[in-house]
Amino acid sequence: MVGSVPEGERVDIDGTSSGVLGYAGLSELGFDVERHLPDDRRGHELAPEDVAEIHAKWPDTRALLTCYAGDSPRGVAAARAPGWTTLLTDHHEELAPGSTADTTVDPCRIDETYAHTGVCGAHVLYQVIGAYTRVHRPEKLWEIRLLRLFAGLGTVSDVMPVLYENRRLVRDAISIARLLRVATPKTIPHPWGGFDSDPDATDIEQSIRMQPLRTEPHHPVCYRGFEGFAIVLKTFARVGRIRDVDDRDEGFFGFGRTHRRGPASGPAGVPLGRPPGMYGLLANRMMGFNGHPVVVVNRPADPDDFVSGSGRAPRWFDIITSLEQHDGLSAIGHQRARVLRVAKAEKLGHLVAVLQETARVALLAVSTDGPKGDLVLGPDADCDAGPQDLRPLFELVRRTEGLKPFGHGFTTPVVEIETDHHGRLSPYRRRP
Repeated sequence: MVGSVPEGERVDIDGTSSGVLGYAGLSELGFDVERHLPDDRRGHELAPEDVAEIHAKWPDTRALLTCYAGDSPRGVAAARAPGWTTLLTDHHEELAPGSTADTTVDPCRIDETYAHTGVCGAHVLYQVIGAYTRVHRPEKLWEIRLLRLFAGLGTVSDVMPVLYENRRLVRDAISIARLLRVATPKTIPHPWGGFDSDPDATDIEQSIRMQPLRTEPHHPVCYRGFEGFAIVLKTFARVGRIRDVDDRDEGFFGFGRTHRRGPASGPAGVPLGRPPGMYGLLANRMMGFNGHPVVVVNRPADPDDFVSGSGRAPRWFDIITSLEQHDGLSAIGHQRARVLRVAKAEKLGHLVAVLQETARVALLAVSTDGPKGDLVLGPDADCDAGPQDLRPLFELVRRTEGLKPFGHGFTTPVVEIETDHHGRLSPYRRRP
């Protein structure tokens, strides 16, 4: 994963996880496959220039599979021109008139009925590869299921809700990651006190999972995918520690106010020298506290500096649409998690004003009615089932039991029971 991205470039972990998962999984299944990493400076989608680069490097290409690249109409058109078969996988909201690829798998398609839209791009691709494996290569199911590691990594890094299928996926990913971790036999002093694991003394080949992967017949690309993750775990033993509080700037810029602790000597909200991938995590955390759109950007040194960052928004607000009519302000990504770009730092005040006004207008359209239950039984047409049919209630309780143990802060499912004689009764809340 680390070697696939040029030094200094921004890394999208969900996109990178998708690439590693697809490259490893398709190779393990016997496909003649190569991996292309688009230049994100061209935008979030696959561009015609990417197709030209692929054709130049691999002129015998006959099919193109994208992951985490949006609808990519221009790129798909360029790929179909020479007769390539195109398969598009994504988790962003599909825009009208819809995808032009030969096949599109996206839980947020215009006409999609998939129940859980909050899945990451890597998870979508994992399900595609898993479905193919069950039908055509069932003897490889065990190897493909190990790739849940990368789907779980994409789920967490893209801040997807850890609910429903995501909860089991993340749990499985953690279990697989534990099998790739090796306890170091030696420690070394840390510059800020205490001791760190010595990565040079850690042999990843001794991990529980790497030993059978090395000895059993697996495609080298699949083996290297897990080897790379084991190296990441080994590296975190040394560099994953947070620096001393005096060496970081915890300021952030959003909605006209700047909250700060510590000196203003580095990127906003991120320890010095750390990648800006932390911006999205911070923005998501803040949004959870106040329920409003939040943007976190790097702190510029000059009014003419280009400014970038990350934004998170609740379901009722679309940052991309709110900025697209304003010069110097743009965002790419999906509707509730996106990368922000500001042409000049002097436009940050304008960014704040635009977000304040559009959020105020969007709030006017938000319903103020009380929350609807996860399952509503009653005689009305908008109820999920009639009051005499308790099977949906039993199924909800059964599924809820299957999600245990519940983590702190998870929303408890609510079941409302209505009758035509007594009206609405108090909600029934099943607590773990």
